Amino acid sequence: MPGDAAADTVRLLADLPSSEPIVVFTASLLGYLSAWSRAAFLSQLDEVAQRRPVAWAFAETPGLVAATSVSVPALHGPLAKRNTVYLVGASLRDRGRQDDGLVALADPYLRWVAPARQPADDFQWLPDEPSAAN
Repeated sequence: MPGDAAADTVRLLADLPSSEPIVVFTASLLGYLSAWSRAAFLSQLDEVAQRRPVAWAFAETPGLVAATSVSVPALHGPLAKRNTVYLVGASLRDRGRQDDGLVALADPYLRWVAPARQPADDFQWLPDEPSAAN
């Protein structure tokens, strides 16, 4: 059955039993959504997070993550304009609170992964075209 991330997220998550935390994982989803749909998707995560904790784990392009409510130091610099790599991270949301963190940068096909060296890593140490050997 076809679905719509911007319209169906709340309904799908509401059908999950109990009040335990939920993890929603996306990889490349944001690139398939319009700006309005991206905002609607994240708004739905926030709506669910008013009732139970939600962790949005993502592997998405930095430019699209920078256009969301995710706030990490790395997205205030040149990384926010790079869309040839994936940003791997998580946004934990719970009753109006949000805690965002990055884990790594990665090739979209996982030929290489560059783990964050520190919580506020801006990945400027990474070459423009990392190789699988790095």
